[in-house]
Amino acid sequence: MNLSRNHLVGVLPKEVGEMKLLAQLDVSRNMLEGNIPASLGSCVGLEVLKMEENSFRGSIPSSISMLRNAKELDLSHNNLSGQIPEFFEALHSLVILNLSYNNFEGTLPTKGIFNNVSATFVSGNDKLCGGMPEFHLPKCSSRNSGQKLTPEWKLAISIFFGVLGIALVLALMYFGWLKKKKRTEPASSSKDDSSLNLSYGILFKATNGFSSSNLIGVGGFGSVYKAVLDENGAVIAVKGQ
Repeated sequence: MNLSRNHLVGVLPKEVGEMKLLAQLDVSRNMLEGNIPASLGSCVGLEVLKMEENSFRGSIPSSISMLRNAKELDLSHNNLSGQIPEFFEALHSLVILNLSYNNFEGTLPTKGIFNNVSATFVSGNDKLCGGMPEFHLPKCSSRNSGQKLTPEWKLAISIFFGVLGIALVLALMYFGWLKKKKRTEPASSSKDDSSLNLSYGILFKATNGFSSSNLIGVGGFGSVYKAVLDENGAVIAVKGQ
């Protein structure tokens, strides 16, 4: 079935998968768009599939892996994206695989058809990396390798960040409680409460002018007098001059 070089628009009908004995399908150089129908995988007798120079988008469906008899697959010059599937490595009948000028990304496989640089075309995919050295693609890093995390890793990462978040909330609550407690506590004096800052005039008056009647004792550091501070009879000992 050759429908190439027309002005066909819209999507490729999924009913194409009902033609199970179809050997060749050429819809190249039209104006088709949308996703590649997964039903194409039902065309198990398909040997040649040419879909280049359209506006197909999305990823390559996994059902294409059922085309065990495929010899030529041309999906170039479209808007396909995602990773290049590794199942192409297992299509041992492939002679030509053209995926050039799309938006594929991630690591280019190296086995099967990808080991034959003269039969595989991937130019025009700026986000591809790795592959055989002859493709002259940049080396893959952890950022652009495109490897997906396994569910186990996703679960572990989720648990880790969940526990970290709970610990952070508890820490903030604890420090907030400490700050509130500190504000409610009375400020301690910078000096001992037993130390009073009194003027000489007050002390002079409280000791009756350092009268001998108020003398408590005499020692190596001078005389000590009794001082009555107020009418309530508060008494302290004062060292005289």
